[in-house]
Amino acid sequence: MEIGTGWVPLIPVFFWLCGSSSCHAYDIDRLLSEDISLRTLQSAVDFLFEKGWEEIYPERLEALKSALGGGLEQVLELCNIQYHAPADAAKTSLESGSVDVVFTNDVLEHVSPRILYMLFTEIRRLLSANGVTVHIVDLSDHYSHSDSSVPLLNFLRYPEWQFRWINNCWLYQNRLRPHQYKELLLAAGLKAVYWDARIDQASVEFVRRARLAPQFRELSEEELCASALIFGARAIK
Repeated sequence: MEIGTGWVPLIPVFFWLCGSSSCHAYDIDRLLSEDISLRTLQSAVDFLFEKGWEEIYPERLEALKSALGGGLEQVLELCNIQYHAPADAAKTSLESGSVDVVFTNDVLEHVSPRILYMLFTEIRRLLSANGVTVHIVDLSDHYSHSDSSVPLLNFLRYPEWQFRWINNCWLYQNRLRPHQYKELLLAAGLKAVYWDARIDQASVEFVRRARLAPQFRELSEEELCASALIFGARAIK
């Protein structure tokens, strides 16, 4: 299961190429683009044929190459990907214990803490006995991605009342630090089994000299300067 598939079902397709039997893909709005998907997947197929990848099933790669000529629907059918959109991944109709892997990539930082708890609770319900949920989270200020003059962790300077004027529904950022994700996991009945909070060394000096918002001033430099987080979790039994 992927949450936040976006314009291209790249990760669900790669799951299938590596042996998965099916994947449920969820978006809060319908974003899937046939043109972008086909061009991206064709590039991926070309790359895999040229470079190879040990985990890929060769017969599935051949089948995907053929399916691309039939359009996106044929690709989704071949890979047994069910795209749910618009749909709420925190309130699915899937059976309890029916999902082996739940994955997100650069999605959770755009979800409010309240909805994150609901999402983690639903993931806990869906995970099979040996299931795992894996997430890649961008902890940086996304406005720094398009403006090099904005420090990577610039948004830590603003108190909540002020940041509310900057934050918006088009680029909502929750500003959560690593320990807060771990707390939400535990509250939802999940326990981290892999944890990699990646520190941006260039941000250490910024954090030391900047006037941070009150809610961030007591946190450690490790928490503040983490610009990315990769974690895996399982259900607490």
